[in-house]
Amino acid sequence: MNLLRLRAVQSQFQQVIVIATSMLTLRQVLMAENPKVTPAELENSISELFEALLKILDGPPDAGTDEIVEAMIGASASVSSPSEENIQARKQMIARVFLKMVSRAVHCAFRGVVLGGSGPRGQKLADAALRRVGAAKLVGRVVKAAEVVIRVATVSEKVHGPWYAALMRM
Repeated sequence: MNLLRLRAVQSQFQQVIVIATSMLTLRQVLMAENPKVTPAELENSISELFEALLKILDGPPDAGTDEIVEAMIGASASVSSPSEENIQARKQMIARVFLKMVSRAVHCAFRGVVLGGSGPRGQKLADAALRRVGAAKLVGRVVKAAEVVIRVATVSEKVHGPWYAALMRM
């Protein structure tokens, strides 16, 4: 039972990383291509991407990189109408994403909720971690997934805690 829960949480964790990475990458691509893009245009484009990614990732489990890249290209079209050359450049830039930075931020967000609880304190910690990579919209998803980890850890401690304590006394 716990294995299935942990696999589901792992899937949610990976989805958060994909969404956060995509949002950060789109922001960087749009700002690199057009430094005059307004904050409102940028936010609208990122919101459009966020909604598209939720549909892709919450749908069939076989969603791949191509669908994600196409969603990013579609969301960026609301800011500018890119040429085929620009689309290829965007795809290359997307491939060179700062995945390590985003993964670390998502890890810190999950850790903040697991250690700080799913209440306001944990949410604040998750928000601070995700805000660094422009993915504060994902706090709710992180909290929801981390709550499962908290439940699994609590049950595991109740079931296996006495056994571990006995082991430590040996």
